[in-house]
Amino acid sequence: MAVDVISDTKKLDALLKSLGDESPVWVVHDRVDYGIHQEFGFVHKSGNHVSGKPFMRPAVEEIRPAFDKGWGVVIDKNLDPEDFVASMAFKVEGVAKREAPYITGDLEGSIAAKSADKFIENREYE
Repeated sequence: MAVDVISDTKKLDALLKSLGDESPVWVVHDRVDYGIHQEFGFVHKSGNHVSGKPFMRPAVEEIRPAFDKGWGVVIDKNLDPEDFVASMAFKVEGVAKREAPYITGDLEGSIAAKSADKFIENREYE
């Protein structure tokens, strides 16, 4: 299955800024140019499709049950949602690092969790 990936940082910037201060938002990302191709695959210059080796999506799916259960506790006990979301983001980061295809270690080493504010401030998606 081929996947078209469009990288429009203006849309991402607008989306993150539109969430406002009331929503705890964290971003788990890699800081290498080829991470997206590892995740989704790509078409080689020869025309052959190279399958992806997903690492971010499986990380999110592994953490999802704990997030869903924990979010209910945050709401029921009126806990700080920022702390909870941050802890879940760091868990996703850890699983993504474990699942990342190992070639040189650069991809694994580039995976990081950051608050949306820090992510935008550092403009790490350009």
